Parts: sequence; structure tokens; C-alpha cells
Amino acid sequence: MDYSSSQTLDTAYKGKTALIPLAVWNIVINILLYFPNGDKTYAANNQLTNYVWYFQGICFGGIMMIIIATTLLLVDFYKCCTPCHSGKKRYYVHFPKLVSMTFAALGVLFSAYTLIISALAIAQGPYCKTINGWEYPFISTPGGYLSDSSTWSQCIEPGNVVEWNLILFSIQIVLSALQVIICFCNAICDLKDAFCGSHRILIQLEIVGGDDEIHLRKLMRVAVKSARDTSPLSIPQLMG
Repeated sequence: MDYSSSQTLDTAYKGKTALIPLAVWNIVINILLYFPNGDKTYAANNQLTNYVWYFQGICFGGIMMIIIATTLLLVDFYKCCTPCHSGKKRYYVHFPKLVSMTFAALGVLFSAYTLIISALAIAQGPYCKTINGWEYPFISTPGGYLSDSSTWSQCIEPGNVVEWNLILFSIQIVLSALQVIICFCNAICDLKDAFCGSHRILIQLEIVGGDDEIHLRKLMRVAVKSARDTSPLSIPQLMG
């Protein structure tokens, strides 16, 4: 394997590994949103912004992303091709690439969901107690309160809830955006390898019989071994 290929694999592995701490931080941030200033009474009385109950950080950007990251990492250690027969033609299907692409796409969807919900929560503003009672004081001007901090004092209770929600939801946006980027890049790389790389999803060979059949079978054994070793060597290169 050449140096550039090794660097690419190393970067991809680090990216997949980074999904786990990002997911853990998403869970922590989402939990903190239930306790403004460390007070649990607001969660017990359902006096929180409605978007915290979408579980975007705990479920989608957290637990589901840990499962996805674990699956993507396991796929790196499981590299094989399964032969399928159709008449005189033999196809080799690289199932791990299909699994990796599928889970990476799910990762994009889950992390994008977390990003969108967090952005909507910031635009809506917090649910807080004002002189008129419990309400969303900034809902009529979505996001407008962000540029006018003097209006934040409308929220009497919980204390500093505007800053609390703004900081935590902003962190969640950054975390989920990084997850989107990592999963999207992984999906694109797998798609490229599947159709253009040395480990294609479908490799079609026609078994013609005789010495040619023996020769092709030897080539396939070498190709499968190289695939397991993550070698960039491809069947066309072998045949050439």
C-alpha cells in the first residue's frame, strides 16, 4: 500500500473514531438542557423549551451515532468478498462496503436532524417566565432577539435561560455539523470505492473453462487476499 493510501485510511479511521466522543458530548449537552442553571424543578414541571423533548442529542446525535460509529469501525476489520453464481458468470459482492455506505448515510440523516432541531430551538428562543406568565417571548421574531441582548431580560425565570439555551444549542449545532461532515465524507469515499476503486461492489468474471478457468480462479484468489489486506491492487492490474 502506498503512502497516500495509508494516509487516507488513517484519516478515515480517525474520523470514524471521532464520532464517538462527539456523540457522548451531544448526550451530555442535551442532558444539561433539562437543568437550567442546575435546577431540576423546571424539567419536572415541564417548563422547558419544547425542542429539548425531541431527544436530538441523546437519541439521534448520541446513542444512534455511537452505534453507527461502532459499526463503521467494525466494517474496517471485516473485509471479504462473497461469491454469487449466475449461470456461467460469477460475481463477487463486497457486502461491507454496502453496510458502510448505508450506516454512513444514516449518520448524515441523524446528525442533520440534531443540527436542524438545535437551530430551530435557537430561532424560537427559550420558554420562560415573563411578566405575562410562562411563554415564548421571542417567538414572534424568530432569531431577532439574538442581535438585541437588551431584550433577554424579559425572561425572569429560569435565570439566564437565554444564555444557557443559546450556548448549549450552539455547541450542539457544532457537534452535529462535524458528525454530518464525517459521515458524508465516509459515504462519498465508500461510494467512490464501490464503483471506481479496487474493491468494487460487483466484479464480474465469465468462467470460460479449461486453462482460462484455472487462471481466472487463481487471479480471484489473489484479488480476494489483496482485498482482505486492504491492498490497492485491483483485478484489472493483475490481469494486465
